[in-house]
Amino acid sequence: MNFLAHLALSGSSDTVIMGNFAADFIKGKLTAGRLEMWPDGYGKGILLHRKIDSFTDTHTGLKEMKQHMYPAFGKWSGVVADIFFDYCLANHFERYYPVKLDTFVAGMHQVIDRHKELIPQKMVPMAEAMVKQQWLISYKQMSGMRLTFENLSYRSAFRAGLKGAERHLADHLGFYEEYFFSFYPELQRMCNDFLNND
Repeated sequence: MNFLAHLALSGSSDTVIMGNFAADFIKGKLTAGRLEMWPDGYGKGILLHRKIDSFTDTHTGLKEMKQHMYPAFGKWSGVVADIFFDYCLANHFERYYPVKLDTFVAGMHQVIDRHKELIPQKMVPMAEAMVKQQWLISYKQMSGMRLTFENLSYRSAFRAGLKGAERHLADHLGFYEEYFFSFYPELQRMCNDFLNND
Protein backbone atom coordinates (compact mmCIF):
# COMPACT_ATOMS: atom_id res chain seq x y z
CA MET A 1 0.00 0.00 0.00
CA ASN A 2 1.15 3.49 -0.79
CA PHE A 3 0.35 6.90 0.77
CA LEU A 4 -3.34 7.16 -0.17
CA ALA A 5 -4.27 3.74 1.18
CA HIS A 6 -2.27 4.18 4.38
CA LEU A 7 -4.00 7.48 5.10
CA ALA A 8 -7.45 6.13 4.23
CA LEU A 9 -6.99 3.12 6.51
CA SER A 10 -5.98 5.23 9.53
CA GLY A 11 -9.41 6.09 10.92
CA SER A 12 -10.28 9.54 12.27
CA SER A 13 -7.61 10.23 14.91
CA ASP A 14 -5.12 12.88 13.80
CA THR A 15 -2.25 11.30 15.73
CA VAL A 16 -2.94 7.81 14.38
CA ILE A 17 -3.06 9.27 10.86
CA MET A 18 0.27 11.02 11.39
CA GLY A 19 1.91 7.93 12.86
CA ASN A 20 0.80 5.83 9.91
CA PHE A 21 1.90 8.55 7.48
CA ALA A 22 5.38 8.90 9.00
CA ALA A 23 6.04 5.25 9.86
CA ASP A 24 8.43 4.45 6.99
CA PHE A 25 10.81 7.05 8.43
CA ILE A 26 10.67 5.64 11.97
CA LYS A 27 12.81 2.53 12.39
CA GLY A 28 13.34 0.14 15.25
CA LYS A 29 11.27 -1.17 18.13
CA LEU A 30 8.57 0.96 19.69
CA THR A 31 9.83 0.83 23.26
CA ALA A 32 7.89 2.35 26.16
CA GLY A 33 10.41 5.18 26.25
CA ARG A 34 9.88 6.04 22.59
CA LEU A 35 6.11 5.88 22.92
CA GLU A 36 6.20 8.33 25.84
CA MET A 37 7.92 10.89 23.58
CA TRP A 38 4.92 11.03 21.22
CA PRO A 39 1.28 12.08 21.58
CA ASP A 40 -1.28 9.36 22.29
CA GLY A 41 -2.15 7.49 19.11
CA TYR A 42 1.07 8.23 17.22
CA GLY A 43 2.67 4.92 18.17
CA LYS A 44 -0.55 3.12 17.30
CA GLY A 45 -0.40 4.70 13.84
CA ILE A 46 3.15 3.41 13.37
CA LEU A 47 2.07 -0.07 14.46
CA LEU A 48 -0.90 0.10 12.10
CA HIS A 49 1.40 0.97 9.21
CA ARG A 50 3.60 -2.02 10.00
CA LYS A 51 0.56 -4.31 10.26
CA ILE A 52 -0.69 -3.09 6.86
CA ASP A 53 2.71 -3.80 5.30
CA SER A 54 2.93 -7.24 6.90
CA PHE A 55 -0.64 -8.15 5.91
CA THR A 56 0.02 -7.04 2.34
CA ASP A 57 3.38 -8.81 2.05
CA THR A 58 2.03 -12.15 3.30
CA HIS A 59 -1.39 -12.17 1.62
CA THR A 60 -1.75 -15.24 -0.61
CA GLY A 61 -3.64 -13.41 -3.36
CA LEU A 62 -1.08 -10.63 -3.56
CA LYS A 63 1.79 -13.06 -3.65
CA GLU A 64 0.10 -14.61 -6.67
CA MET A 65 -0.39 -11.19 -8.28
CA LYS A 66 3.26 -10.27 -7.74
CA GLN A 67 4.31 -13.52 -9.41
CA HIS A 68 2.48 -12.31 -12.53
CA MET A 69 4.35 -9.00 -12.27
CA TYR A 70 7.75 -10.56 -11.64
CA PRO A 71 8.80 -11.15 -15.28
CA ALA A 72 8.29 -7.44 -15.95
CA PHE A 73 9.54 -5.89 -12.69
CA GLY A 74 11.52 -8.50 -10.76
CA LYS A 75 12.20 -7.53 -7.16
CA TRP A 76 10.37 -4.23 -7.69
CA SER A 77 7.02 -6.02 -8.19
CA GLY A 78 5.97 -5.14 -4.64
CA VAL A 79 6.68 -1.44 -5.20
CA VAL A 80 4.69 -1.46 -8.45
CA ALA A 81 1.79 -3.25 -6.76
CA ASP A 82 1.70 -0.74 -3.89
CA ILE A 83 1.57 2.24 -6.22
CA PHE A 84 -0.93 0.63 -8.56
CA PHE A 85 -3.27 -0.15 -5.67
CA ASP A 86 -3.33 3.57 -4.85
CA TYR A 87 -4.42 4.09 -8.47
CA CYS A 88 -7.21 1.55 -7.95
CA LEU A 89 -8.27 3.13 -4.66
CA ALA A 90 -8.24 6.65 -6.11
CA ASN A 91 -10.48 5.54 -8.98
CA HIS A 92 -12.92 3.62 -6.76
CA PHE A 93 -12.67 5.67 -3.58
CA GLU A 94 -16.42 6.11 -3.03
CA ARG A 95 -16.89 2.37 -3.27
CA TYR A 96 -15.09 2.10 0.09
CA TYR A 97 -15.56 5.49 1.77
CA PRO A 98 -18.55 7.88 2.12
CA VAL A 99 -16.63 10.90 0.83
CA LYS A 100 -15.25 12.08 -2.50
CA LEU A 101 -11.53 11.66 -3.09
CA ASP A 102 -10.76 15.38 -3.38
CA THR A 103 -12.61 16.11 -0.12
CA PHE A 104 -10.73 13.34 1.67
CA VAL A 105 -7.35 14.51 0.33
CA ALA A 106 -8.04 18.11 1.35
CA GLY A 107 -8.80 16.86 4.87
CA MET A 108 -5.58 14.84 5.00
CA HIS A 109 -3.57 17.85 3.86
CA GLN A 110 -5.11 19.83 6.72
CA VAL A 111 -4.19 17.13 9.25
CA ILE A 112 -0.60 17.08 7.97
CA ASP A 113 -0.40 20.89 8.12
CA ARG A 114 -1.74 20.93 11.70
CA HIS A 115 0.83 18.41 12.89
CA LYS A 116 4.00 19.28 11.00
CA GLU A 117 6.00 18.74 14.17
CA LEU A 118 5.20 15.01 14.00
CA ILE A 119 6.85 14.58 10.60
CA PRO A 120 10.43 13.20 10.88
CA GLN A 121 12.95 15.73 9.56
CA LYS A 122 14.11 13.46 6.74
CA MET A 123 10.51 13.16 5.55
CA VAL A 124 9.71 16.88 5.46
CA PRO A 125 10.76 17.57 1.82
CA MET A 126 8.76 14.58 0.58
CA ALA A 127 5.70 15.50 2.67
CA GLU A 128 5.80 19.07 1.39
CA ALA A 129 6.10 17.88 -2.21
CA MET A 130 3.23 15.43 -1.75
CA VAL A 131 0.91 18.21 -0.63
CA LYS A 132 2.11 20.90 -3.03
CA GLN A 133 2.07 18.64 -6.09
CA GLN A 134 -1.19 16.89 -5.15
CA TRP A 135 0.26 13.39 -5.37
CA LEU A 136 -2.80 11.76 -3.80
CA ILE A 137 -5.10 13.23 -6.45
CA SER A 138 -2.63 12.50 -9.25
CA TYR A 139 -2.79 8.77 -8.43
CA LYS A 140 -6.17 8.75 -10.17
CA GLN A 141 -4.59 9.27 -13.60
CA MET A 142 -2.16 7.07 -15.52
CA SER A 143 -0.15 10.26 -16.11
CA GLY A 144 0.22 10.51 -12.33
CA MET A 145 1.38 6.91 -12.24
CA ARG A 146 3.90 7.69 -14.96
CA LEU A 147 5.39 10.58 -12.99
CA THR A 148 5.54 8.48 -9.83
CA PHE A 149 7.40 5.65 -11.56
CA GLU A 150 9.70 8.09 -13.36
CA ASN A 151 10.59 9.83 -10.10
CA LEU A 152 11.37 6.49 -8.46
CA SER A 153 13.47 5.34 -11.42
CA TYR A 154 15.58 8.52 -11.34
CA ARG A 155 16.52 8.03 -7.67
CA SER A 156 18.59 4.94 -8.34
CA ALA A 157 20.03 3.12 -11.34
CA PHE A 158 18.74 -0.09 -9.77
CA ARG A 159 15.19 1.24 -10.12
CA ALA A 160 15.47 2.10 -13.81
CA GLY A 161 13.13 -0.79 -14.65
CA LEU A 162 10.25 1.03 -12.98
CA LYS A 163 10.11 3.63 -15.74
CA GLY A 164 7.14 2.89 -17.97
CA ALA A 165 5.46 0.57 -15.45
CA GLU A 166 2.18 2.42 -15.99
CA ARG A 167 2.01 1.06 -19.56
CA HIS A 168 2.13 -2.52 -18.28
CA LEU A 169 -0.57 -1.71 -15.76
CA ALA A 170 -2.79 -0.05 -18.36
CA ASP A 171 -2.45 -3.09 -20.62
CA HIS A 172 -3.51 -5.44 -17.78
CA LEU A 173 -5.83 -3.09 -15.89
CA GLY A 174 -8.79 -5.43 -15.43
CA PHE A 175 -6.59 -8.34 -14.37
CA TYR A 176 -4.88 -6.42 -11.59
CA GLU A 177 -8.04 -4.58 -10.50
CA GLU A 178 -9.69 -7.90 -9.68
CA TYR A 179 -6.94 -8.59 -7.16
CA PHE A 180 -7.51 -5.16 -5.62
CA PHE A 181 -11.29 -5.60 -5.37
CA SER A 182 -10.80 -8.92 -3.60
CA PHE A 183 -8.01 -7.76 -1.30
CA TYR A 184 -8.93 -4.25 -0.14
CA PRO A 185 -12.06 -5.12 1.88
CA GLU A 186 -10.02 -7.71 3.78
CA LEU A 187 -7.40 -5.07 4.53
CA GLN A 188 -10.09 -2.64 5.68
CA ARG A 189 -11.51 -5.19 8.11
CA MET A 190 -8.09 -5.94 9.55
CA CYS A 191 -7.39 -2.21 10.08
CA ASN A 192 -10.80 -1.53 11.61
CA ASP A 193 -10.32 -4.42 14.04
CA PHE A 194 -6.90 -3.07 15.03
CA LEU A 195 -8.16 0.48 15.50
CA ASN A 196 -11.15 -0.62 17.56
CA ASN A 197 -9.06 -2.83 19.80
CA ASP A 198 -7.67 -0.72 22.62
